[in-house]
Amino acid sequence: MTTFKAILFLFFLSLSINLTARNDGTTMAPILEKTKSLISYIEDEVNQEVVHAEMDILADTKTVFRSLQKGYTYQIIAYGDFRFKDIDVTVYRWNGDKWVMTVKDTENKDMAIVSIKPVTSSDYKIEVKAYKFNKGFDVGHYGLIICHEK
Repeated sequence: MTTFKAILFLFFLSLSINLTARNDGTTMAPILEKTKSLISYIEDEVNQEVVHAEMDILADTKTVFRSLQKGYTYQIIAYGDFRFKDIDVTVYRWNGDKWVMTVKDTENKDMAIVSIKPVTSSDYKIEVKAYKFNKGFDVGHYGLIICHEK
């Protein structure tokens, strides 16, 4: 586990906010609180710059397109609310003809983190996949954050 991944994993374990306070599935409050806390932690404690953040509902796969610049090491973090058992993220680079997989999360957790250091500035496709839900759920709110060193 990379240092960045280890730091964020420990942060999520220590998160003291009640993220399931209203767990009937009709509120974004848990993912909003998680996102707010995570962004503060990334910017203040890990000294990274957040360049993209989003939250949405996810039942299967969500695709985001983003230009990533040479010279930075990006951290791409996907995480779910209390309904997710496993969420994955896969990053593809456009090579002029097709999308080529660059990096993929393979851990079985409700948070996926991958790192990528583009050798050239290029367009990337980021897929967030709801791999497995906790029992009784088939949809949940997720968050996606992209950050890099300042």
